[in-house]
Amino acid sequence: MKIEVKNIKGEATGRSVELPKDIFGIEPSEHAVYVAVTHELSNKRHGTHSTLEKSEVSGTTKKPWKQKGTGGARSGSVKTPLWPGGGIVFGPHPHLYKKDTNVKLKRLARKSVLSIKASENRIVVVEDFHTLCADLPKTKEVYGVLNNLQLTGEVTVDNGKRTKPFQKVLVLVDKTGLVKDEKSAKVYENFRKSCRNIPGLKVGVVNNVSTYELMNADTILFHESAIKNVNAAFGAAE
Repeated sequence: MKIEVKNIKGEATGRSVELPKDIFGIEPSEHAVYVAVTHELSNKRHGTHSTLEKSEVSGTTKKPWKQKGTGGARSGSVKTPLWPGGGIVFGPHPHLYKKDTNVKLKRLARKSVLSIKASENRIVVVEDFHTLCADLPKTKEVYGVLNNLQLTGEVTVDNGKRTKPFQKVLVLVDKTGLVKDEKSAKVYENFRKSCRNIPGLKVGVVNNVSTYELMNADTILFHESAIKNVNAAFGAAE
């Protein structure tokens, strides 16, 4: 499967790159995608939620009133969950949500998402344009590239039932070529800063992009250098 490479003006360069069939053309595994995404989202949780039980609530331990003779219901503590400000019954406490995912399953999940996006023509390959930000972050320049590629503005979803104000675009770069020296690392940092103020635009590294990031994007925009190294990132045998 071949896909043409576009320049920053949105025009065809006359070059094309081969999308490996074992990465962009497999039978998608919905179960693998489900497991990978749920594990990734679970691992993002801090698990710091906490409530106080009856024994942990601050307050007096004195009995509110005598047991008999008041005409009211008996009560032994103001810390009981029945009282305002009392303890919480079976409330949440801090704990870890970390879940380990099999490496082969994670790889299969990412390949499945890439295959889905490829079948829906939602993968675009463009010449590396991080050099636009060689000296300073330039959001306007990056937005201009997206506009030329028709990746800005409203997008129709749910089979035409509604529209979203902007597309979610994931730009995948090959970071290994961008951090080989201090100057290259600065260019990459400027490029990342240029992208962060554009609604819906995210920057990812092809070597460690997550399944959720791939699945959440409307369009995946590959730098030409990143697509050439996609085998190294996803091509290991199952």
